[in-house]
Amino acid sequence: MSSSLLVSTQRENFDSFLSIARSQGTGLEIQSFTSPEVLDDNWKSLVKTYEKRLKDFEGGVSLHGAFYDSFPHTRDKRLKRIVRDRYMRCLEIGKRLGARTVVFHAHFNPFIKHSTYINSWVRRQVDFWKELVDFAEREQVTITLENLWEENPSMIQSLLRAVPSERFKACFDTGHANLFSRVPIEQWVKELGKDLFHVHLHNNHGEMDEHLSPRNGTLKFEKFFKALEALPHTPQISIEVYEEKAAEEGVEMVRALSPRPDYAARSGSAD
Repeated sequence: MSSSLLVSTQRENFDSFLSIARSQGTGLEIQSFTSPEVLDDNWKSLVKTYEKRLKDFEGGVSLHGAFYDSFPHTRDKRLKRIVRDRYMRCLEIGKRLGARTVVFHAHFNPFIKHSTYINSWVRRQVDFWKELVDFAEREQVTITLENLWEENPSMIQSLLRAVPSERFKACFDTGHANLFSRVPIEQWVKELGKDLFHVHLHNNHGEMDEHLSPRNGTLKFEKFFKALEALPHTPQISIEVYEEKAAEEGVEMVRALSPRPDYAARSGSAD
């Protein structure tokens, strides 16, 4: 059984976090291909390296796609083609690595205060996402849109409604919500509801995107997990931190606060 609980890994800490995933009986979210430098340079050799390292890995795998300066809603058609190529490359990389979930950012800009912005933001990217969702449906991969600057869930939900598919869902990032939203994190869960497929779990002090252990920071997660328990399905949870101890603390906290068996360790997973 592939766990719905994962730890996120960067290129710099791949081996150590893969070891944590093995010992803790979790899955792995690979975030090594978000950088344009990697996608322009050594991504093929890096994929081959990861294929070898993951050959006997039994946990689930997800992938974080490109996001730096990548705006699907751009008015510039040439730029949009570049973004499309970046995102399709990430979907292909995910396919090679066995990822069943690929995360992209929604990139809604809350600082644009105009009555037509939300509708034009959705309209300019419907065709863009339809093409990617067609790929996801063929390959049985789920694309999820992650909140960054979004002030509430309605922005992401507007786009999900415009491209309805069981392979196009929401990723909720707790740390980003703590920085950019006044909506409590448990309310995000309730409002996203059936569209919530993936969670990035980390903490901060409300000023910087620190990616701390869920135990450290201003967010409290008891109500959040109660809201998750009320959902009829089990969202994936990825502990999105950079330190090994923080990852282990995150796994421990999820299992302490949620009785869902999908977050439990796989049997025989320890090294």
